[in-house]
Amino acid sequence: MKRGKIQLWGVGAAGLLVAGVLIWWFVAEIPDTRLGNPATESVQSLESTQIEIGRTTYQANCAQCHGANAEGQPFWQQRNTDGTLKPPPHDETGHTWHHSDGLLFRIVRDGGTIYETPGFKSSMPAFGDRLSSEEIKAVITYFKSLWGPEIRSSQAEVSQRDPFP
Repeated sequence: MKRGKIQLWGVGAAGLLVAGVLIWWFVAEIPDTRLGNPATESVQSLESTQIEIGRTTYQANCAQCHGANAEGQPFWQQRNTDGTLKPPPHDETGHTWHHSDGLLFRIVRDGGTIYETPGFKSSMPAFGDRLSSEEIKAVITYFKSLWGPEIRSSQAEVSQRDPFP
């Protein structure tokens, strides 16, 4: 009689284990949109209107230095004779996506000179007197539209610590 109870318990435990694994596998395959993950949301919800405003604003204010397609200047990582760097690309080949939304916003608004250090000199002008906060955010959203989903997700994670003001 004891042997029968042990077998029954073993079959029941095995059944529960299999059921648990199947439930876990099924649930893991379903994206959880209820959590409101900002990284996922930013990848999925770049608004086309904001991208278009950003593209137009970029073309009028930024393309002269950073290139018509945000490709930056050739040899952008090499210093100019005055110690500044050439304007970098804002597509996936640059480093823009390494920075948070907050930092990118402040650089566009205040210019790069406020971030100068003995080893870094910037020629990025301030646009806070020419562009509204919404236009600056739209330009940054336009940059994001040039990046793939993985890069947008990575940048969104960085931005959780320093979001748009």
